Amino acid sequence: MWALKASLLVAASKAARVSVFTHDQSDDQSVQDFAAVSMLEMVSAAGGLMNVTIGAQINKLCETEIWSDELTPMFTERRVVGSGATACVWLGKDETGTVVAIKVGKNSGAKAASAALASWKRECRDMQLLRFDACGAGEEVLKLHEMFIPTCTGVGPTQSGGAYYIMHAAGTIGFKEAPERDWDVAERKMMFASLVGALYSMHIVGQTHNDLHGQNIVVNDQNHMALIDFGELKPPAKSWSLGYKRDGNGVWRWAEVLAQCSQASLWATSFDQSYLYPQRMTDTKTCLQSKWGVDAEFTSKMSVVMNNGIDQVVGEHGIVELFKTPFIQDNLPALKTLFPAEYADGCLTWSATELKDASLKKQFEDHVKCDQVPTFTWTKTSTKRGKTRTREVQQCMGLSGACYTLEPSDGRTNVWQCDGMSIARGSTCGEFPACLMSTHPAYKFAKDL
Repeated sequence: MWALKASLLVAASKAARVSVFTHDQSDDQSVQDFAAVSMLEMVSAAGGLMNVTIGAQINKLCETEIWSDELTPMFTERRVVGSGATACVWLGKDETGTVVAIKVGKNSGAKAASAALASWKRECRDMQLLRFDACGAGEEVLKLHEMFIPTCTGVGPTQSGGAYYIMHAAGTIGFKEAPERDWDVAERKMMFASLVGALYSMHIVGQTHNDLHGQNIVVNDQNHMALIDFGELKPPAKSWSLGYKRDGNGVWRWAEVLAQCSQASLWATSFDQSYLYPQRMTDTKTCLQSKWGVDAEFTSKMSVVMNNGIDQVVGEHGIVELFKTPFIQDNLPALKTLFPAEYADGCLTWSATELKDASLKKQFEDHVKCDQVPTFTWTKTSTKRGKTRTREVQQCMGLSGACYTLEPSDGRTNVWQCDGMSIARGSTCGEFPACLMSTHPAYKFAKDL
């Protein structure tokens, strides 16, 4: 029997609302296997993840029309757990024995199919880059990611023209449920320390989460916390400065909720920047001292987190310093590899060059080489002192990348967007990939056009 002791994150495409099937109670095997699924009601609003609801029947076309046969050898113990009109979700074990969610979308035709695949690729790429960032930061940070940060393990087109997306299965209980849960004080401290540890592991590598509502911080049936939905990843300098989307404000909010302070029930489901003011800050610290026995060092570091939130200080959250306090360290659970990433296996032993190349390849392998684009050069004709001169001019001469067009240019119209989106962590240019100049460090990984 496949014991789903590790809780499950089930996601579906933006094109469809997903329903989780509830098995008939006479099916004892199914009841046992899917006990955790019956609890599932998750919303993940960005990056291709949509609503999940309980009690509906699975789309009968999931196996016959939406599943793609070339994926079958990749998984064992595969079962459909969610479906919509154009996408279905399976749970299965990958070749490493890790429980994963497999999202498959059918061919929606023309540009819609290519746009869906591009969206899933971007989401997967960003999650995998985050794991490479962790590898570069050392063993402690990597272990934190493997414990608290699920990642995408695969994405691509299906033979039928659809797309598939594979990611680790995570928890089913959102932090918004914390007021109603019977977690004891030690468990609540552990979950809070886990949240700070997860955010520290992102901030220390130059990324912020920016979407810490109560359904993107999840807990499984063994009380392991994980973050999900990384569609708002931003470097600290560009991260949100107010409201729940600010990581520091999320830390303040969920400390009060988990400690069962005065605003716990309200803050579990609602949050507004107007809640943040000096008296509230004092009340929260007093509550944490009373309920959790936090010491002066923790209170001092938490004060920085709170003040930065009140003042809407850009880029400064204070989470890195908060993580290092004895309170967080003492309540952090033993780190386990819950979310291994085969694509980064052994990365701690890679050289700096190997790690850089792996990151560059992941960012830019879908891009093309600029000098193979037909409109890479344009003809410039000029007349001076009665003499006409014609010469070939390169687009974006001397720069590293571009958002290109296939329409011929005259130097004034249809000009390439030089050094545009192409150098921003591997982004595409609308429906097209970017192109890389020969001077770009990832040129060797770009595709031949």
